[in-house]
Amino acid sequence: MLCSEIILGSKPFGGEGHLYSYQSKIESGKRPDLSNACSKELKLLVENCWTLDPLQRPTFLEIYSRLKLLKKKMHQRPLEGRGLKYEENTSWMGIGIWQFFATLIQGLWFLCQIRKINLTTSLLLDQENFGPLNQIIYKVNGKTNKNLKLIGVEEKVFELEKKLQNVSSLGIIGMGGIGKSTLAKALSNYIFHKFQVICFIDDLKDGKCRLLLKNILEDLHEQSQVYSLQEGRNMLKNLQKRKKILIVLDDVRSNNQLNELLGFGKFKDNDGNKLIATSRIWSSLEQHIPMHGRVDMEKLDTTKSMELFSMYAFSTNGANSLYFKDVVEKIVKACGGLPLSLEVMGTYLHGNQQLRIWERTLHRLLQARHDGSVDEKIWKTLRISFDDLNSDERNMFLDIACFFCHDSYPGEIGEGKLLRILSDDIEIPKNTLKNLQDKSLLVIDDNGQLHMHDQLRDMGRMLTETEYKGSRDRELCLATFNDCNQKLTTNLYNMTSLVTLCLRNCSLLEEFPSGLKNLVSLEYLCLFKCKKLKNLSKGFGSLTCLKKLYMYECEALEEFPSGLENLVSLEELDFSKCRKLKNLPTGFGSLICLKKLYMWECEALEEFPSGLENLVSLEELTFSKCRKLKNLPEGFRSLTCLKKLYMWECEALEEFSSRLENLVSLEELAFSLCKKLKTLIKGFGSLICLKKLIMYECEALEEFPSGLKNLISLEELDFSKCRKLKNIPEGFQSLTCLKRLIMQECEILKKFPSGLENLVSLEYLAFSKCRKLKNLPEGFGSLTCLKKLNMQECEEIKNLREGFGSLTCLKKLNMRECEALEEFPSGLDNLASLKYLDFSKCRKLKNLQEGFGSLTCLKKLFMSECEALEEFPGGLENLVLLKELAFSKCRKLKNLREGFGSLTCLKKLDMKECEALEEFPSGLENLVLLEELNFSKCKKLTNLREGFQSLTCLKKLIMQECEALEEFPSGLENFISLEELDFSKCKKLKNLREGFGSLTCLKKLNMWECGTLEEFPSGLENLVSLEELAFSKCKKFKNL
Repeated sequence: MLCSEIILGSKPFGGEGHLYSYQSKIESGKRPDLSNACSKELKLLVENCWTLDPLQRPTFLEIYSRLKLLKKKMHQRPLEGRGLKYEENTSWMGIGIWQFFATLIQGLWFLCQIRKINLTTSLLLDQENFGPLNQIIYKVNGKTNKNLKLIGVEEKVFELEKKLQNVSSLGIIGMGGIGKSTLAKALSNYIFHKFQVICFIDDLKDGKCRLLLKNILEDLHEQSQVYSLQEGRNMLKNLQKRKKILIVLDDVRSNNQLNELLGFGKFKDNDGNKLIATSRIWSSLEQHIPMHGRVDMEKLDTTKSMELFSMYAFSTNGANSLYFKDVVEKIVKACGGLPLSLEVMGTYLHGNQQLRIWERTLHRLLQARHDGSVDEKIWKTLRISFDDLNSDERNMFLDIACFFCHDSYPGEIGEGKLLRILSDDIEIPKNTLKNLQDKSLLVIDDNGQLHMHDQLRDMGRMLTETEYKGSRDRELCLATFNDCNQKLTTNLYNMTSLVTLCLRNCSLLEEFPSGLKNLVSLEYLCLFKCKKLKNLSKGFGSLTCLKKLYMYECEALEEFPSGLENLVSLEELDFSKCRKLKNLPTGFGSLICLKKLYMWECEALEEFPSGLENLVSLEELTFSKCRKLKNLPEGFRSLTCLKKLYMWECEALEEFSSRLENLVSLEELAFSLCKKLKTLIKGFGSLICLKKLIMYECEALEEFPSGLKNLISLEELDFSKCRKLKNIPEGFQSLTCLKRLIMQECEILKKFPSGLENLVSLEYLAFSKCRKLKNLPEGFGSLTCLKKLNMQECEEIKNLREGFGSLTCLKKLNMRECEALEEFPSGLDNLASLKYLDFSKCRKLKNLQEGFGSLTCLKKLFMSECEALEEFPGGLENLVLLKELAFSKCRKLKNLREGFGSLTCLKKLDMKECEALEEFPSGLENLVLLEELNFSKCKKLTNLREGFQSLTCLKKLIMQECEALEEFPSGLENFISLEELDFSKCKKLKNLREGFGSLTCLKKLNMWECGTLEEFPSGLENLVSLEELAFSKCKKFKNL
């Protein structure tokens, strides 16, 4: 929009309306009209940048390269030649618009490089040309510290900046709360302009380094997958050779973390790459950082301590009252020069005018200075602020410390999400959260994400362990333990108000935490992928309020918990993929409120649970992939509320349940891949509510169930791959609600079911690979609602019945590989809704009926390997919406009809191996949206028509093995979007045209076995995106 305003000299869309009206116009596809205001090349570039999909927009580097090319062209031809009105444009041309655009984009591209950091990182940037460090409040990605006060940091930053010029890595060592992270962020901010990429990582975890490497490389657009640590390290090392990188690792806890991330040995300075790491102990860093790179953090001196404390306590640089001066000096001294303590205590006393409160705080500080470790002394200092909180504030602080910090909760947690978890009424805890923020006990960044300092978090957990007996004595609604890689010591005795308890991916958890019986309010219990959990503690019988119990993929669980019969409120039960579970306890009969029961892939389960007949509320039952289950129990007849029954891939099941006729509420029934099932019990006729019947790949089934005609509600029927099914019973004419009929790969089925003409609601019909099916049924033209027809590989169908012209709703027609088909169906011109048409590999098809010109909605047309086809279908010029066209391997096709110039929406054109084709289609210059063009192995193609220069959107050009081609297409310099170019085995190609230097987006260039090519293309040095280059067997190449 800025570019359009500069070019047009006015606001977009005439300057009418406000921001929302602009937004609605843009989302509806409208853009400012630049047709008469600038050159075509600039117009195309700006319009490419206006694409709604960000992935389709050009990169800053590509924009900069294209602007440089446009600037070069501008100096080579007169102004009038670009369609500009001189009088109207001299104003902006005079100030050097091209230089302005190029400089602007170059700056934006540089910022883009800075933004390439991990999503879990924090990066602080100076706002005003790297000026005073106290102004550092702007953040590109991650967390923002609005209240960051860099007292005493500025001199240290200058000192370390000079030191970093002589060493490859720095290790900042100091106790928690002394300001290591603040110094690392300030230093990286001060020197960031010297590097192309900055990675600031503050979420290091043991065992997570492979994922961390993957995220770094993804953010740098280097690799989408990292399969091993070694592979990731090698990629990072290769990246360091190509780009100048600053890596900052905050709070390294062990040398294993650096070994996994960077490999073994000292960090090497490759072309100016630098490493900065912070840790509490030197042993975590000494294997990677030399001794002369060690930096020991010192506590703040008295002057700086007073300045920092006063900033928080008085919002000034010193005590603003002589009345407080003496006690302030003593409090500052008691804080021991620790920035975190000074910040918390200053915030705690902010605004308090009572000297008695200040003196009491001093007394408690002096008591906290004695006994215990360094961390314990800091915690006692910080606890002074904690003890002053009210009950709600204490509880929220401890909840966040225990459950919602980055090491215990997956990803970041936002303010709104936390409030919803803690209370149904968001307004109740909102003020509490704000008070904690005001007292510097937590930080909420610009994105609404919560962060707590490690020392405050550890203090909260210490208090929970020592004073709250390892639990949280309050009305906590939710407790979550995710990816817990250690034994869970938290007990549950006091969590009497807990409603939701989730343990996900706790890989080392072998025993359930004690105190389960006290969770009398628990409604939702999830044990997801706790793969080592063998036994569940006693107490399930006390969970009388439990409504949902999920024990998904607890693979080591051998026995179901006792007390199941007492869970009278249970509505959903899932113990899928409990593969060692052999028997289920008695008690199912008591679960009268149960609505959903999932037990799929319980591979050791041999017998169905008893008491099934009492589950009168059951609506959904799944026991798919229970491969040892042979028989179904009596009791199905009582499940009159059952709506969904899934039992697919029960490979040992030989007989279907009796009394099926009582399941009068059944809507979905699936027993696919029950390969031993030969017959179905009578009773299908009673399932009048059945909407879906899926019996896919029941290979032993020889007879279709009777009573089909009564399934008047049936909407989907699938009996594909029932390979022994010979006949289909009468009754199809009654299925007037049927929308999907799938009968693929019924290999011995010879006759189509009768009554098909009555399926007036049918939308999808598939009978592909029914190889013995010879004719289509009468009444095919009655399927007026049909949208998709798939008859692929019906090898014996020679002719199609009349009636295709009635299928006016048909959108997709697949006749691929119908090898006996000799004639195309008539009535094609009536299929006005058709979008997809495939009759590839119809090898006997010689002629196509007229009517293609009526398929104005067609978007994809595939006719590859129609070997007998000699003439292209007429009416091609009317297919104005066509996006993909493939007629490769049509070896007898000599000429193409006129009309290619009308296919302005075409994106892919595949005409490879059209061996008889001698001339390229005309109108190529109009295919302005074409992205892929393949005419490989067109061996008789001698010359290419003019028009290639218009294909500015082309990304792939494949012209491999065009043996008669002597000259490269002109206009190569205009292929600014080209990513892949292949002209291998063009054996008569001697010279390449100028223009390779413009292909700045090119990634793959294949020109191998060009035997007569003597000279390498010029301009190669500009192919900055090139990843693959192959020119093997170019035997006459002399110089590069």
